[in-house]
Amino acid sequence: MAITQTAPGPLAVNTSIYVGYVLRGITGALVSAGGCILPSIVAILVVAALFTQISSLHLIHAAFRGIRPAVVILIVSAALRIGKVSVRSLPQFGIAAAAAILVAFFRVSPALVIVIAALAGLVNDGGGKT
Repeated sequence: MAITQTAPGPLAVNTSIYVGYVLRGITGALVSAGGCILPSIVAILVVAALFTQISSLHLIHAAFRGIRPAVVILIVSAALRIGKVSVRSLPQFGIAAAAAILVAFFRVSPALVIVIAALAGLVNDGGGKT
């Protein structure tokens, strides 16, 4: 179980590592992880190899023009769902808005924005209870 918890990746990979380890030890863990990960790697490599050949096709450009707005809406939708749970006061909304502006318009590193937001939360809350 400890090996499963330290291995990166989604639940399927972690579970395959655990089952492989239980059944065949370290060798089983490695083989089952490979079996879970390799199909995705192969698919990505095939797509990458073909993409350079098909990326100039009008059909591909048209598909990506359609995909981009959908991806933006999916990201905005996820942000709104998370925001409804996370942003519960005016100061929190201010922190969220400032973070969005810093990342979107001033290209400040998201990692730095997270640190700044954490400090702003500490200053705003004063270290009180949640």
